[in-house]
Amino acid sequence: MSEYNFTKDDLEDLMTRASRKGARQALEEVGLHDEGAGDDIRELRSVLSGWRATKSTAWKTFVAWVTKIIVVIFLTGLCVKMGWNPWSES
Repeated sequence: MSEYNFTKDDLEDLMTRASRKGARQALEEVGLHDEGAGDDIRELRSVLSGWRATKSTAWKTFVAWVTKIIVVIFLTGLCVKMGWNPWSES
């Protein structure tokens, strides 16, 4: 038999204190232990959201430009094949 007689409440209290202490130490290690930490996290989330929106817009713009270039090349080839050259002097 064990010489310690912990109740369920004692164990839960011990676990709660240990987890809170561990969380505080983890936040301290990453520099989020002060009063402004919540604002820092919100600002980082805002920056990340902005980056994702910018990345998405850049990708859509790239695809649109590539599509337009392909269409122009196709139409230019079609014009050349049909013998139409608006820059010729004849």
